[in-house]
This record gives sequence, C-alpha cells and structure tokens, in this order.
Amino acid sequence: MRRSFINIINKINSIFRGEVIFALFLLAGNFKSSLTFLPDYLDVTILFFTLSILISAKRLIIKPSLLKEYVHDIAIYLTFIAVLLGSLFYTPSTIYSLDKVLRFLIITSWAFLGVFFLIKNEDSLKRFLNTIIFLGLIMSGVAIYQFIFVQKGNWSFISVLGSNYLALGRTVGIGIIIVFLYFINENKRFKSILFILAILQMSIALLISGGKMPVLSIVVVLFLYFIFSSTSNRISIYLRNGMKKVIVLTIILVPIIIVLGRLGMFDVVISRLSELILSIGKDTSALGRIDRYITALKMWGDKPLIGNGVGSFPIFYSGFDVRDYPHNIFLEILCELGILGFGIFTWWIGTSFYKGWVIFKNKFKGIDHLQMGLILVFLYLLINANVSGSLNDNRLMFTFIGLLSISPYLGRKAGDSDENMYIDHRS
Repeated sequence: MRRSFINIINKINSIFRGEVIFALFLLAGNFKSSLTFLPDYLDVTILFFTLSILISAKRLIIKPSLLKEYVHDIAIYLTFIAVLLGSLFYTPSTIYSLDKVLRFLIITSWAFLGVFFLIKNEDSLKRFLNTIIFLGLIMSGVAIYQFIFVQKGNWSFISVLGSNYLALGRTVGIGIIIVFLYFINENKRFKSILFILAILQMSIALLISGGKMPVLSIVVVLFLYFIFSSTSNRISIYLRNGMKKVIVLTIILVPIIIVLGRLGMFDVVISRLSELILSIGKDTSALGRIDRYITALKMWGDKPLIGNGVGSFPIFYSGFDVRDYPHNIFLEILCELGILGFGIFTWWIGTSFYKGWVIFKNKFKGIDHLQMGLILVFLYLLINANVSGSLNDNRLMFTFIGLLSISPYLGRKAGDSDENMYIDHRS
C-alpha cells in the first residue's frame, strides 16, 4: 500500500518536471485558446515560459555548471543573434522588425536554450517527447470527435482546441514519428498494441486535418527512415526485428485507412494533394508561395551579402510594415539577413546534425530508436519550415536543433545500444 502511494506521488511529481513544463511552453499555442476558464490576463505560453525559466534558474543555483561541449552551439546562436540585431540598423521596417526581434530573443531563443538547462539525461528526454505524444493524442482524439459529431463528416479543415489545422498536423505528425519508433523497438505485445492504436488515431487525425504538407512530410521522413536503416551492415538483424513489425503495422493500418478514405473522411487532403500534383499552375496556395519566393529572391539579389534587414520582407512584398514572411525559412533568412545570416544559420543546423548523427554514432556504436526519433522529427520540422511559418513560428524546430546538439552528452554510457540498432558505426 505504501509503495503504491509512493508511486502515485512520484507520477504526480513527474508531471511538474522541467522538461514537461518546457514541452507545454512550446506547444501552448495549440491549446491555450480552449482554456476559457482562465482569466484573460493569464497567458498560458508566458506562464509555462516563466515556470521553465524558474526551474532552470533553480537547477543552475544548485549546480552552476554547463558542459563545455555546449559552448560551441551557444556561440553559434549568439553569432546569429548579433547578425539579427545588427540588421535593425538598416532595415526599412520600424514596427514588424522590432516585434520579430523581441519574439526571437525571448520566446524562440528559449525554445533553443532551454534544452541545455532542462534536458539533462535520457529519462528527461523521454519525458519531453512523451509530453508531445500526449498532446498529440489529445488533439487527435478531439479532432476525430469533432469530425464525426460536430462537422458530421462535412468537408472542412479541422481546427481543435483553438489551434489551426497546420498546428494539428504538425503535432500529430511528430507524435506519429516518435510512437512509430517506440513501436519498432518494443518487444512487449500489450505495449505494441497500444502503440499501433496510437499511430492509427494520430494518422486518422493527420489525414482529416486538411493540411497537405504535414502528410507529405511524414511520407518523406518515413522514406528517409528506411534509407537510413538500410545503410546498416547488420541488415539481417534489422529485417528480422524491425521490418517484421513494419509489415504487421502496414497490414493493420493500410486497409483501415483505405476503407475510411472510401467513406470520404480524407476528401479534403486528397483534393488538396490532387490539386498540388495535377494542377500546379492552378493551385492558389502554391501560386501564393511562388510569388513570395520570387520576391524574396529579388530582395536577396539586391543586397546579397547582408540582406535587407530583419522584418523587411513585407515592405517589399506588400508595401506594409506588418507581419508577413516568404513561407520558407531559408528564403526568409536569405532575403533579410543575406549570405551572412544564411551561412550562420546553415552552420548552426549543420553542426547540430553532425553532433546528432556522426558524433553520436561514433560514441555509441550506432543510432538507436530514440536518436533516430530526434533526427527524423528535426527533418520533419525542417521540411515544414520551408513551406509554412516564419522564423518565430518554427521555434519547435530550434528545440530539436538543440536536442540533436546535446544528444551525445546526455549521460548514456558509451557502447550501450538498443536491441534494434538501426545504423551500425562500421557502415
């Protein structure tokens, strides 16, 4: 009895862990509009932001240290910040530029820096990822309920808990990737069944949301997963363990998805994908983005080295000093910060990916399912960042840049491995 009580207390305590609060801060925009019972002056994003800062401060007071391996990543971040601030001196924007810089300095910066103070070991990383999965399951459950009982199957984009269809698609997309890799690595039948049900639920929500890029991104990322996995010279082990589970998952999911598709549940996303593939010249969404891409490239051509300054894109695109962006994070940085900012940003990403892939692979003799999850989620978010959202909208991507950077140093013993190690260090 006493042991059960202690376990309950420990589970309650785990809810208020720093990494859980951090995940809630990052995804608060997905659900805070639904918390109508809270007073108007209480912003949930700011609440979780403040709590995560306080938890980090407490940890620093108790143990005032930072791994030396983190210094290089933080230095790259500070260099990017310097370029961002420097561009304020020549940008034609006076309103949006300040708003964009302040949001990056406060919210987006903490999305990156918080990783170094709040994710201390593999257990805290799992709690962080599991919080995202939990939110993905809630959002997907609400989406399916809303589709069946509120919209009654009518064609429409699905928005849940006050967020839009893209937020729904991205969140459940991340959940699908992580749970898929959990499933591949799980040997217990009961847990495997739960993972299959979770993947099914989130996959249905992804397909009824109406967002085409989250769907395409998932397809690309899972394709990359099989490419990465096939590079192992222990391919027989992989085929014997991982591929069998993939086949089982496919046999279960595909018929269900096909039946639901024939019932019309996925008509919105099918229509949008068909429009994109078969009628590229008539897809209004694609045309709007192409127009923005052209403007961004022209801006970069005018000032290739340092760009036109932070927040300058809407001035050149529409003539108004309002929030707007090219819907491509690389073009956004290129046109506003030039080759200088673009070079630092790609250096930032490249360094992170190198640590998350090469250094981790050499240190632990391969890439395990958890590390593969970080890599695939980062790629998933990077793909999405190049078709929608601004620099600050894609702050979750900066979190996974940070996670890849710290992943080789999370206290795991060198030489440890999962039963299914996908990428062998000798390949």
